[in-house]
Amino acid sequence: MSLPIKLIALTSLLVGFFSFSTLSYAKGDPWQQGSTIEDLTLPLLNGEGEINLADLRGKVVYFDFWASWCKPCIQSFPLLDDIYKRYKDQGFTVIAVNVDFNPEKGKEFANKHPVSYPVVLDNQKLLKKANINAMPTAFYIDKKGVIRLVHRGFITGDEKKIEKAVAYLLAE
Repeated sequence: MSLPIKLIALTSLLVGFFSFSTLSYAKGDPWQQGSTIEDLTLPLLNGEGEINLADLRGKVVYFDFWASWCKPCIQSFPLLDDIYKRYKDQGFTVIAVNVDFNPEKGKEFANKHPVSYPVVLDNQKLLKKANINAMPTAFYIDKKGVIRLVHRGFITGDEKKIEKAVAYLLAE
């Protein structure tokens, strides 16, 4: 594919990327579009270690806040797992951040809806910082650790939009 055709394809993808109805800039949130994510260490929900965001630099990260009571999360988990499996070898990961007050509820959910990507426990620390007001809410973080977009909620078809956005960020 020639350079002009590649540019046209990337431009089309970019226009489509920013026109998604469920994708929005994080303007006004403590975590804003364009800001770099702080180095965070979060415990794995299963208690078997931790994840440090600094270790994920160089990867595209879909940082997904969810709760056990969230009905759309039931739908999103397996679909995100499919995207994760397709793109993990290209430098993509999903980090599922459980925000339940009772970690046992999050563990029950994760056992009923298992995924291949890491599931961590927030203990309500990031929920407030990130100004989460919908479940699920995910932050697209680029290879440099910069928040690029926010995805609030989840409905049928969002997985296609998420996959396009992931492919775009991986191609940068």
